[in-house]
Parts: sequence; structure tokens; C-alpha cells
Amino acid sequence: MSREWVEVYKAPDHVEAELIRGLLEASGIPVVTEARGAQALPFILGPARVGGYISILVPPDQEEAAGEVLRAREDQGPAEQDRGE
Repeated sequence: MSREWVEVYKAPDHVEAELIRGLLEASGIPVVTEARGAQALPFILGPARVGGYISILVPPDQEEAAGEVLRAREDQGPAEQDRGE
């Protein structure tokens, strides 16, 4: 990467990280994930929430768009998210 990507989300586990990745990529935003702390050792510690987090990174020029996508997700209630509304 020629430029530093920026963190837009901290997922507590790999499952949520993949959900957020898919949401952003479906919006045309490139994503890189990096495990931090204990989450960097999923094969040793298992997939549970064991500490650490998964950092969701996007290019600097996509930070605002990613923020809008994530805010829209937060504005939906849990039932709406489950139905994909």
C-alpha cells in the first residue's frame, strides 16, 4: 500500500469483521482487515471473543463514505438489519 489506510471500525471478532467487510465492499469500498491483540491468534485461542479486535481499514479517500455506510447500519434497528432493510 502506497498510503496508510485508515481504521473505520473495530470488530470484536472475525464474524463481525467479515459482516462489516461485506457491507463496505458491497458499497464499492475497498477493505483490509488486521487482527489485533488476542484476535491475531484465532487458530490457537479459537473463534470466541477472547480479547483484542479486528481492525477494519479503508483507503483515506474512502473514509467518509465508509463512515456514512456504518452510520446508516447503526441507525437501523436490529430487526431491520436481520431483514436486510
